[in-house]
Amino acid sequence: MSNKTKPIIVLVLASIFGGLAPGFARFAIEQFTPFSIMILTSLISLIVLLILSGGLKNLYVKKKDLLFLILAMIFWAANSFFFFHGLEGVDRTTAVATSTLYLFSPMIVLIISVIMKRLKFTLGKIIGVVIGILGGLTILSQSFADTAQVMVRSIGAFRGNILILSGVLAISFYWLISDELTKRRNYSALLVTVYSNLGILLLALPFFIKETSNKGFNFFPLDSKAVIGILGISLVGGVLTNYLYQWGIKNSSAFAGASVLYISPLSTAVFAFLFLGEELSAVLILSAILIAIGVLFTTVLPALKKE
Repeated sequence: MSNKTKPIIVLVLASIFGGLAPGFARFAIEQFTPFSIMILTSLISLIVLLILSGGLKNLYVKKKDLLFLILAMIFWAANSFFFFHGLEGVDRTTAVATSTLYLFSPMIVLIISVIMKRLKFTLGKIIGVVIGILGGLTILSQSFADTAQVMVRSIGAFRGNILILSGVLAISFYWLISDELTKRRNYSALLVTVYSNLGILLLALPFFIKETSNKGFNFFPLDSKAVIGILGISLVGGVLTNYLYQWGIKNSSAFAGASVLYISPLSTAVFAFLFLGEELSAVLILSAILIAIGVLFTTVLPALKKE
């Protein structure tokens, strides 16, 4: 295998594994509450990440960078909060709709960058943003107007989709701040990921304590699917995906990283169809195509032009 081919394969694997996260979350939510999931997954991820990073001695942060790190922790924790709550309850969204809506993130990052960093907004990027927004509005409007069970199993409920979009907004700010920490302030992606998971733990802990004091500790008996969900979110959707993606980007290019975004909804769709009983509708497919075209114009084509 050539040095150019290996990073591409790694990025494809990262996108496939990342696409499994919504499915694993649906497994876990069948037994655990969102705050319980946040506690368990962040603890497991932290233990693994601390082992990989060599312990606490390699996690030093300069005082002048603390504000950026705290903001990264807040936005990553907010993303986790909205993600799990969007997939919970009778008015939840679906795993496939979740993965599709998360394709919005590169477009939101672009818009924030244009506003905050005064980057140039080319005609192609404007077209991409407009098309992508149309794709997202297609899901939202249909989930608001059509509450038939068959459609809910495809595109989810309106409330769940709004919560997921809130998570997309949070993770978009997170990517901008983590980019500042890793590239301009020279912190490792592993360090940022450790503190990000600590942010989830700190956010969820008081809610978890209140939850257990009111309802008791209801983790047992453990359901095998829920255990698979917790481990899948922590190890596959979190640690493994993040490591593979960071390694792939480091050894390839921005174009390669942007190109594999399209694969996540496909792996989510396969998982959801086989194990969750979700259905693919024409509305969902149309929305996914529109959002994918938006990402193509805003992220992939500009990166290809630079290459």
